[in-house]
Amino acid sequence: MRISLYPWLWTGAAAMLLMTAYASYGGASMLFLLVVTGLIMLQGAVVQAGRPRMTQVRRHWLPARPSTGDTGYVSYDIRFVGGVPPLWIEISDPLIDQAGKMEGLRMFTGFRRHVILPAAVSSLQRGVYSGGRVQITCGDVFGWFKRSLFVEADGLLTVIPQTAVLPAKPGVLEQGDGTTSLYGPEGRERGTLIRDYQQGDSWRSIHWKSSARKSSLLARQSEDSGPVMQVFLLVTDPACYSPGAVEFETAVSYTASLLRREAEGGRGARLVLGGPDGRMTYPCEPDQDKGMEWLAAAKLVSWTPGHHLLIETVQENIHAEITCLVGQLTRELAAAAASAAIRGIKLEIVITGDEQEGELPADPADQSRELIEQLRHTGVEVRRLNSSTLKNIVAGGNGRGGWEYAEA
Repeated sequence: MRISLYPWLWTGAAAMLLMTAYASYGGASMLFLLVVTGLIMLQGAVVQAGRPRMTQVRRHWLPARPSTGDTGYVSYDIRFVGGVPPLWIEISDPLIDQAGKMEGLRMFTGFRRHVILPAAVSSLQRGVYSGGRVQITCGDVFGWFKRSLFVEADGLLTVIPQTAVLPAKPGVLEQGDGTTSLYGPEGRERGTLIRDYQQGDSWRSIHWKSSARKSSLLARQSEDSGPVMQVFLLVTDPACYSPGAVEFETAVSYTASLLRREAEGGRGARLVLGGPDGRMTYPCEPDQDKGMEWLAAAKLVSWTPGHHLLIETVQENIHAEITCLVGQLTRELAAAAASAAIRGIKLEIVITGDEQEGELPADPADQSRELIEQLRHTGVEVRRLNSSTLKNIVAGGNGRGGWEYAEA
């Protein structure tokens, strides 16, 4: 608890002067002023000394998982136990200052022991917020004699990344009955998937009707084997991003969009992140949407270099399709990607940062283009996201226009 002492200094000085003047000159007016000053000091003492023995605070959020840039609503459920409850309160919450923007909260409680104080929090930032101390300031009728209470507050807020509408996955068609097929033509037999014909496939596996419609050979794939597992690797190495958080927030937002597309198609995926304990792999089932919560807590950490993260992910997911999201392509990461492509790993790299027009002798933009061309020669697909679309998404746009790719 913290109390203000300045009112006691000037009211005490005023009382001493009034007492001296009354003793010297007397008079009813002087006595009246002395009594008023004494009453003001008395009610200040009651406010500061008669505080509640215990204060409980709990936050309630609506919605429970807002998106980045949205406006959320929080209600403070406050209970005062014992002592004298306050006449009015003012709340300052450092957690809200981290999560978004909210003006100071004031409420006339009228000595009630249970109050609920609602507030709107705008421009929410991605993250997981919980706990923390809330500062409750209360005082007397005049607002001179104040005291501040610091109370631990319960309540969890998870701000998930902003997502955008993505085009259908290449080679994947969503069926009206909720099933997913690769190119899934009408009239195909149930229990099979259709994919591009690959060298070595039996001619008996060719689906002729679908091949004729697409003007390229397509082969049946047993539904028992299922589609290839999709792995989304979000590089969290600060060395792979330019200074500032825009590129990383863009990568997180795009990863969330990819996970949502997989979930809407009824497909599972794996999410790989770097953390204090190294590489962390999370299974993302389409009916759970847990990936959004893990992405909400994602942070840049320097414990695991980006190329090490890619190497470990490739070693554990040899038969999967890997999409690596990174702000800027480094030579170490490009070398790890080229090595994976030579081993036959299907790898895609999505770059979320703009080309940096450097003024140094070694132009970073030229280096980036050189690395991209080298990777494409090894069979790695490299894409660069359109910066104008990204800025709209990161700033809290609804993303209904979808993501666009720029020339990498």
